[in-house]
Amino acid sequence: MIAILINRLRSNKLFKNIFNLSILQVISALLSLVLIPLLARILEPTIFGLIMFIHLITSYFIWFSEWGFSQGGTQKIASVRSNFSELSKIFNQIYSAQIVLVFLAILPLLLILIYFQAEYQYEFFLIPIIVIYFILSSLFPIWFFNGIERVTFAVIVQIYPKISALICVIFFIEQPGDYKYYFLSLILGLIIGIFQCLYSIFKVHHINFDYSNPLIQIKNNFNYFLSSFSKTMGSNIVPLFLGLLTSIELFGFYSLADKIKGAVLTILNPVYQSVFPRMCHIINEKSYYKYFKKYSLFIMIIVLFMSFFILFFIEPIINFFVGQNYQLSSTLIKLMIPAIILNSIVSIMYYFVLIPYDLSKSIMKVGLFQFLIVLTISYPLVNVLEIYGAITILTVSELLFLICYLFIAFKYKLLKN
Repeated sequence: MIAILINRLRSNKLFKNIFNLSILQVISALLSLVLIPLLARILEPTIFGLIMFIHLITSYFIWFSEWGFSQGGTQKIASVRSNFSELSKIFNQIYSAQIVLVFLAILPLLLILIYFQAEYQYEFFLIPIIVIYFILSSLFPIWFFNGIERVTFAVIVQIYPKISALICVIFFIEQPGDYKYYFLSLILGLIIGIFQCLYSIFKVHHINFDYSNPLIQIKNNFNYFLSSFSKTMGSNIVPLFLGLLTSIELFGFYSLADKIKGAVLTILNPVYQSVFPRMCHIINEKSYYKYFKKYSLFIMIIVLFMSFFILFFIEPIINFFVGQNYQLSSTLIKLMIPAIILNSIVSIMYYFVLIPYDLSKSIMKVGLFQFLIVLTISYPLVNVLEIYGAITILTVSELLFLICYLFIAFKYKLLKN
């Protein structure tokens, strides 16, 4: 019986994706859990906070140029993957749109980096390095490989920057002034990953790049962009206020906790990335609800296990890898546990229900509503409660998403079975 079950699982493409991705995501999470503490240990909290703040500012522009294609693009590619001409057409339209969006974002990013350079006095030559990092990060066609269910490959190429950065931190960063090498190492990993992606698309899948009208996919994915951007901004506007209203040192403590939270949640990405295209493909079939129930339960079991692990073991781990200077980060990651649980339930609703049903307008409205609420309460809470206000807003933000997503699901009777 066990042998039969194992043989069936081996022949199941979805299981293979999840299994392979689980291994890769554990590796990715471990890389982050080693990289970030090592970097924080070498750099003083102020310099570490500065690097994380630059990362945060750049990430806003990366999200802009991504334009929701990780959801909308994946869905479009998944729906036409059996039709080569349509597949090639959609790829060219989306990639052309990304190139245009990247060029639109370069000048505003430059101006902001110049402004903060005067504020925080980091080396001026770091600015073009950050711009190059932004361009490369924005041109990863991960949505294409997710759509054709080559999610394992998509994860592998995204690990390269982490590996490159880890090697750099171990061998080249010895003092706080060496932080510039960190961004250079990320660029090296991105170049290798993009080259491999484009080689696979052009040589393996035989798709020739032909610049197409970018407005088509910019328009078609506008709702996904608003929902993705507002969702991301809603959760990341908090650290922005923290960096602007408090000190870079406090921002460093928060960033370390937040990076650990993000690394822990990446363990769930194999399920989301593997099951999401399949859910879009079988949305009108009876098997949809079976998949939904099975993988939702699987995710929640993992989340509860990770929450208990954080509660009991994160403090000695941080003390061992980073040192006593970051004890506050241990407390913060424990306070983030409710947000971690809520985020997982929200992600289940987002990837397994709302996007497969193509409710982009509803998702967009919820995202904007949540963003406006968070924007309204962020300044007073962070200004008064500082770092603990940021944790409160993070939890409230995820709770708002969950309430709204459940309302939509019940309104349209999406979970009636």
